[in-house]
Amino acid sequence: MPDHPLVKVAKIFGWGLLGEKLGVPMAETAVSFTQALQQAQREIQYLRQKLVQLALSYLKIWSEKQELQQEVSRLQQENDWLRSQIEELEAQVAAQSQPLPEPRKGAPSELSASQWFKIMPEFARGLILGAPGSGKSATGHMLLELYRWKMTPYVLGFPEEKKALLPEWIGLARHFDEVPPDSIVLVDEAYLLYHARKSSFDESIQEMSRALGLARQRGYSILFVAHEARHLDKNIVGYANLFLFKEPGAMEVKFERPELKEVLKRARDFFQERTGDKRGWCYVWSPEVHFEGPLETPLPSYWSEELSRAYSQGISSPAQRPPSASKEEKKRQAKAWRDAGLSYGKIAKRLGVSKATVINWLKHGG
Repeated sequence: MPDHPLVKVAKIFGWGLLGEKLGVPMAETAVSFTQALQQAQREIQYLRQKLVQLALSYLKIWSEKQELQQEVSRLQQENDWLRSQIEELEAQVAAQSQPLPEPRKGAPSELSASQWFKIMPEFARGLILGAPGSGKSATGHMLLELYRWKMTPYVLGFPEEKKALLPEWIGLARHFDEVPPDSIVLVDEAYLLYHARKSSFDESIQEMSRALGLARQRGYSILFVAHEARHLDKNIVGYANLFLFKEPGAMEVKFERPELKEVLKRARDFFQERTGDKRGWCYVWSPEVHFEGPLETPLPSYWSEELSRAYSQGISSPAQRPPSASKEEKKRQAKAWRDAGLSYGKIAKRLGVSKATVINWLKHGG
């Protein structure tokens, strides 16, 4: 450490002269200055240590401040995210608390129709399940109307005396062997024909099993309607690749087949969370296309309450093949879909023809 200025003076002039100037003896002057200098050095050292401590404390406080600012920022982000989640949940609850409207009559909306064409597998083997009065039959007929331009619609076992309730483009058959290729077939009240208690050697069971096994080769889509899958022959459930759940009965989840219980619980929850008329909706599980969720099921254009009770007198009707849609009818339908904004590809898929055919019809009048 450099000498104190007084020490430098003392070294130059001597301690005696310095003491004389200050009015003290030389020895006392030297001792006093030495002690004072040592005291000053100790105080300087102490101040230096305090300064270092203060600097370290400041750095610690600054570091903690930075960490706190980062934590505050993170908490604000979490708070914003939680708020958005709460708002979304509140919106969902508000939407679910709104009563569902009554099922509307007519073809599905374009959005709904597009969804059905996406989730319904080609050569579908579907089950429509639900409590009595939940709208199962109406949903089956809605799909017949939706697919009528691509496939020939048939109803299996429909009572002959009730044929006037159906449009002329729906055919009737008693057995699958009477159904031509490239048809969509509705089997309403399927447990009457194919009950689980029937023997596997029963002729109707064997014929149904053949139809399911050859659905792809024959170009069939088959829809079975029943209250519960457990009442149906096991082959129907085993071949199924599309499940449409209408509102289930109170005990249906408890007694349904084990392989359907979990998805049936989710379907039950969907309907329990909603109020109003629930017949215009179904909960869909389409494992082949990895879809599960609710879809709209409006009433078909020809629906009537009498049609919903058509099977009250049993099932029996001779085969009646419907007239196929003419080329002109298909062209008019293609134009209607094109006017609604559908692409040529989607129109071709719905009509079961090539895209080139649709373009030729609409652009060149072919």
